Amino acid sequence: MNKFKVLACAGLMSVLAACGGGSDAPATPPVVVTPPPVDQLPGGLWFGTMTFDAAMGSEDVIGMVSEDGRLRLISADTLTQMSALVTVAGTSLTGDGKAFASPGGIWPDGSTVGDLSIAATVAQRNTMSGAWSTTATESGTFDLYYDDFYERDSSLSLLSGMWTAYDDLGNPDVTFTIQNSGSFDGQNMQGCVSNGQISIIDSRFDLYAVQSTISGCGIAGDYSGLISIFDLISQNDAMVFVVDNGSTAILLGLQK
Repeated sequence: MNKFKVLACAGLMSVLAACGGGSDAPATPPVVVTPPPVDQLPGGLWFGTMTFDAAMGSEDVIGMVSEDGRLRLISADTLTQMSALVTVAGTSLTGDGKAFASPGGIWPDGSTVGDLSIAATVAQRNTMSGAWSTTATESGTFDLYYDDFYERDSSLSLLSGMWTAYDDLGNPDVTFTIQNSGSFDGQNMQGCVSNGQISIIDSRFDLYAVQSTISGCGIAGDYSGLISIFDLISQNDAMVFVVDNGSTAILLGLQK
């Protein structure tokens, strides 16, 4: 109940008691009903740390969470990735998805991907902290902090053009050409060819949804994920592109 309503009810009860025709019966105090907490919004670009129990270590991590609950956690140290769909009730965030071992690495049980469960507490546009576990016999915690860079508008026109990812020696490795419509095609030096579509999730925020089909190489398949753009040398000239198909995850850093 709104505090002003509580005060109004309390005042009304006092008046009724005073005008009660001589009754000495004490006034019944009003019943105050505490409303449930407002569901917090999970969306944002997040930065922080993640622990790994079996590996007994901690890594820097970035998070990408859309307004509709698509979550990605990516280790900046090992490129371990986690993908989940999450929901929020009050301040409690829960979700399930997949956890992908670092490129070339494995989880403690010898697998490269395991089912993922996440449980966290979120303070909207502020903090997110919780625990995660996988069927790959690894678990840990994470603590994230919100970055308001997320609040830059999204537009397909910002993505239009040619984007390139470079290898460790600075040589072009992957190229994408994105049209004004959000459709794109790309290829890499290993013979992979990709075609797909980028779409707006919420034009108020710097996250995009992406669907991609890869062919012509060992990681062929249908992938989905998220894109965020940021400033490297000039405004909106860099992109984080992260997708998976349930068994393989791909992370690209591209420059326009």
